[in-house]
Amino acid sequence: KFYEDIDAQNFKNFYFLYGDEDYLIERTYNYLIDSLIPVDFRDFNFHVYYPEEVKAENILDTYEMYPMMASRRVMVFKDITVFNENHLAIVQSLIAKPNETVTVIFLGPFVDKKKKIFKLLNDKTKALEFKKPYDNQIPYWVKYLSNEMGLEIEQEALHLIHELMGGDLRSIISELVKVKEFIHPNNQVTQKHIQELVANSAQDNSFLLVEKWVNGDEVAKLKIAEEIVDSGESELGFLQLLARHLRILNQIRVGVENKQTKDQLSKKNGIPVYFVDKYIKQSRHWSGPQITGLLAKLTDSEMALKRNPDLKKAVLSKLIY
Repeated sequence: KFYEDIDAQNFKNFYFLYGDEDYLIERTYNYLIDSLIPVDFRDFNFHVYYPEEVKAENILDTYEMYPMMASRRVMVFKDITVFNENHLAIVQSLIAKPNETVTVIFLGPFVDKKKKIFKLLNDKTKALEFKKPYDNQIPYWVKYLSNEMGLEIEQEALHLIHELMGGDLRSIISELVKVKEFIHPNNQVTQKHIQELVANSAQDNSFLLVEKWVNGDEVAKLKIAEEIVDSGESELGFLQLLARHLRILNQIRVGVENKQTKDQLSKKNGIPVYFVDKYIKQSRHWSGPQITGLLAKLTDSEMALKRNPDLKKAVLSKLIY
């Protein structure tokens, strides 16, 4: 419905995009901006504000100005999660007096729903919540994103990329781009393609970091964290991949104690049989409580990244220490 309204140029005065799925927020935000204001008219009509820049005098002046050589002005307020009472008063002033030539967008990937700012925006704007897909919805998303890129993906390949990448849509789309470039001009994605292009790199990265953890090599771990940030890879995606790896290690550890065969361990945990030996070897270094404790720290780090996306290296460094 949202996209239908946008395509029909049926714009609202105020939008509020929030939720846990940052990839879908970013995707929707970009589509909305592209529809609202062409690139050629953005120099004087497109304004982005972070919390420290939100002051009544400059915000209200800009809001009341007519667009320059364009039909509308767009104002974007990022990270509304840290808005204080002064920010709230400014937002209330804007909402109380809609300007038909201005569209205002509020972004809050991680929002405390008990805060006044959330209740105000949820009631008075076109609010869209982007939740992380449930695990059983990921295959649908893999297929949808593949089709959108002009790829036809086999069912086995679809489930394999789900097993390898978990539920991080940003990481999934990144891997699909690599696959598309590799198989061009062909568009048929097979299980072999995913195994060759996605499985080895994904598994190797997680095995590498866990190996460094096992050996207590802090310098190597810090270097890996720095490379993740500098390369533009999804830090959240990597944490989720690492968490999945640790959960599998715990299941493998329990399975070995229960004398399950390698084939049984492979099928139960959804991993290729030739990776089972590596998992078994690593699982011997960990107890159940150790893995549970580290998974809790990974969750804390994920929440910290969502609250403070500009502090990526600091959050990852704290996790390592």
